[in-house]
Amino acid sequence: MTDARQIEFKDIDLDEIATANGRITVFVGLEGQLEQCGRRVNRLCKGALKRFAESDEFAAMKTGQGRDLAYPAGLICEALQVIKLKRRPDVHDARRAGAEIAKAAGKADLLILAGGLGQVVEISFGLAMRGYDFNRHKTKSPDPMGPACIMVNKPAEITAAFDPKSAISNGVFFTRDLVNEPANILTTNEFASRLDQMKELGLKVEILEETDLEKLGMGALLSVGQGSPSPSKVVVMQWNRGKTGYAPLALVGKGVV
Repeated sequence: MTDARQIEFKDIDLDEIATANGRITVFVGLEGQLEQCGRRVNRLCKGALKRFAESDEFAAMKTGQGRDLAYPAGLICEALQVIKLKRRPDVHDARRAGAEIAKAAGKADLLILAGGLGQVVEISFGLAMRGYDFNRHKTKSPDPMGPACIMVNKPAEITAAFDPKSAISNGVFFTRDLVNEPANILTTNEFASRLDQMKELGLKVEILEETDLEKLGMGALLSVGQGSPSPSKVVVMQWNRGKTGYAPLALVGKGVV
């Protein structure tokens, strides 16, 4: 599966800002308000952040948008990204802000100064989702994705709240990989093999081969499969860890390779 950017939440350490490499992201309120981390950044870069927050360019920015201040004085980072976002954003604006961070970052290391900002989990989710990059078949091995360190209040609580979102992004990446693979790579054998690996997550996986399909009378599927050099297969996956009393849910899909 395509590797997702490693995201870590930690306590605020204002002294770490001056020596951070890569890129730094700071959030500024809609009216140019600076929070604790923003005030420290502004002091380090000799007022440049406040001047930008009071500029016409900042006023014209939409909520969730960002601008880069390249190689800012007083910092050793390659860029200071300023994201315009209110202190308690809605989910849409928060995810947009996260995607904006990922879009500008490329593969650089990130230090994100979230502090007491609301919807940090959704910002992080937007960051994770926008960071998808399918490069498995490129001739030159790509550079690894740099980690994202997000300074927040109560990092343990944020980490626990982000875990389900992280699982969702991993599932989306897995699915996108399947969609992006060329047909000569994602044969039925390869597809079944990748699904079989999901046993490690706790799923029950059963792979039905052509002899099994014949016994089940699945002639229509087998007849279609004769048009492919890959053998016909059916993969049955079961997740039996739902809450007691919940009605079962069945999903059925098919594909031709």
